[in-house]
Amino acid sequence: MKISNKVSMWIYGLAMVAALINAYVAFKHGNSDAAFAWLCAGGMAGGASGAYMKLMEKEDEDNIS
Repeated sequence: MKISNKVSMWIYGLAMVAALINAYVAFKHGNSDAAFAWLCAGGMAGGASGAYMKLMEKEDEDNIS
């Protein structure tokens, strides 16, 4: 199943925002380990977004040729 680029950007963007919100809430409750884990999860969502976009770009190049 191929997702359009706009939808995938929204999904990854919401995942990053949710991770940052969860990190803030965890830090505010004094759980710095969980806050760090949520920050890492947000970074991984950003990395996955970049990898997905690169794969879609590569697939489009292959389809054009």
